[in-house]
Amino acid sequence: MPFAGFVGDVKDAERVREVIAGQKPAIVFHAAAYKHVPLMEEENCWQAVRNNVFGTWVMAAETIAAKVPRFVLVSTDKAVNPTNVMGATKRLAEIAARRCSQRRLDAGQRGAVRQRARSAGSVIRSSRSRWRAAGRSR
Repeated sequence: MPFAGFVGDVKDAERVREVIAGQKPAIVFHAAAYKHVPLMEEENCWQAVRNNVFGTWVMAAETIAAKVPRFVLVSTDKAVNPTNVMGATKRLAEIAARRCSQRRLDAGQRGAVRQRARSAGSVIRSSRSRWRAAGRSR
């Protein structure tokens, strides 16, 4: 399975559209989120909301608009029962991605896939192993 990584502001819909259009992916893995919990708890909490929630909305919406078959939100265990701003933004990001997929389902298309990953380890590496075991990788 070919892999390509790109850098850009996850909230920049034009950049997201440009990358998706240029690559024509079959799957989009979205893992962009602020991860510096202490920095996001006080004066910076609005930035965490903008980046983690709005950024996920942009990624999911652009993935759907481009008719990419699968969108995988790489989340963490922090979103299960949030105890801080960071966990709450990750939970809201999951809700945003799910809402986008429901809009897509309403249009009669395939829904998005959400995957929760533990904080430790590579979700992409472990997923790749599972796909190979299932005979889905080239």
